[in-house]
Amino acid sequence: MDIKDRKRELRRRIRDAERSLSADFRTVSDAAVAKNIFSLDEYKNARTVFLFAGYGSEINTEEIIEDALAGGKRVVLPLCTGKGIMEAREIRSLNELSPGAYGIPEPGPDSPAVPFSEIDFTLVPCYSCDSSGRRLGKGGGFYDRFLENYTGSKAIIVRECLMNYDIPMEKHDASVLPVVTDHHIYR
Repeated sequence: MDIKDRKRELRRRIRDAERSLSADFRTVSDAAVAKNIFSLDEYKNARTVFLFAGYGSEINTEEIIEDALAGGKRVVLPLCTGKGIMEAREIRSLNELSPGAYGIPEPGPDSPAVPFSEIDFTLVPCYSCDSSGRRLGKGGGFYDRFLENYTGSKAIIVRECLMNYDIPMEKHDASVLPVVTDHHIYR
């Protein structure tokens, strides 16, 4: 099996495992991930944060977004504008999000664009990763492209029970530290 097939199979397995988690477990896990994010100096000290809106059975990031907004941080989320291409767009409320590409909640196309160079902290999604930050992304390459030139702080979030220690990596795949789970922060 080549690396692309291994990634596809691992994504399928992780997606199935994620969907099998109970709503109660996900709620508790989401809150624990948020609490660990709030403890990061990288997050606390950031003025502009690039977050994402979790959807479906993914980690719900609404608490993190609300905390950043309430804390006076400039909050930006991705707007997918093409295959593998995203822009950072500012929001002032969760009410500004609506389903966009792939059904993911996104800012509207009229929301203010923010240069990536102005972002202090980025929260990176994944299906799975290991404790050294080797991540299995969603497969679109959006974050790999973004992270190529990004120089700010970042963290990846994942449920501890969905971590995997055999993440197939290609040359273009970006690793991210720290890894923040519902149980630990791996640096």
